[in-house]
Amino acid sequence: MKSWENLEADENLILSTHMTKGRQGCKIDKIVVHHNASNLTARQIYDVWQTREASAHYQVAADGRVSQHVWDTDTAWHTGDWPSNLTSIGVEHADISADPWM
Repeated sequence: MKSWENLEADENLILSTHMTKGRQGCKIDKIVVHHNASNLTARQIYDVWQTREASAHYQVAADGRVSQHVWDTDTAWHTGDWPSNLTSIGVEHADISADPWM
C-alpha cells in the first residue's frame, strides 16, 4: 500500500463497468475478504472484471502490492447480495494455495 495513512493504493485501475456509482445513501459497515483462486496481478484481475459481472474495491497481489479497482464511494459487485454490496468494501486477494484453498 502506497500510503496506509491516506488509504492510497500502490496502483489505481478503476473499472467503469461491473460496478455501480454511489451507494444509494448507505454507509460502509463491513469489509468482505475474497480470494481470486489464482495468483493474479492488478492488471490481470482488472482484465477479468472487464468481462465478468463482478468486481471488488481492492486487490492484494501475492507480492503484497495493493490495487484499487472501485472507489470506496462506489459499489463493487462482490457479495452476490445487493444490500451487502451497498454497505461493504470488497478486498480480493491472490490465493496461491491449491484446492482446497486456504
